[in-house]
Amino acid sequence: MLTSQPLQEQPAEETPATFDPWLLLGFAALLLCIFVLAPLVEEVILRGVLQTWLRDRLSAWLAVPISAIVFGLIHLDPIIIVSNTVLGFVLAGTYHFSGSLWVPLTIHFVNNLIAGALLVVAVLLLALGGA
Repeated sequence: MLTSQPLQEQPAEETPATFDPWLLLGFAALLLCIFVLAPLVEEVILRGVLQTWLRDRLSAWLAVPISAIVFGLIHLDPIIIVSNTVLGFVLAGTYHFSGSLWVPLTIHFVNNLIAGALLVVAVLLLALGGA
């Protein structure tokens, strides 16, 4: 039936917060990519392939800085290019002197873990009205 009276708003029913396992799974996959797969792929390609190839064809004195600079540039963020290039020198140098891909991989993993933890803390502080 049509009336000329305005519609009254019905109170919205509150839905209880529910646990979404897909959200947790997606978050776990994101963490796996950031903290395990990205360092693994980057170290295999930049140290295991590029740096080794450059060392065999040129010299270690050129292979280390070139792979470090490439590492800094591939992250595509102008704000962190310098710091990532410095990290690239550390990773390339440890690979050169240790001869093992596990050393730079572990350093890379720990670096990403610390950066991720700091990011989570910053987000939580902002969400809680801090800083």
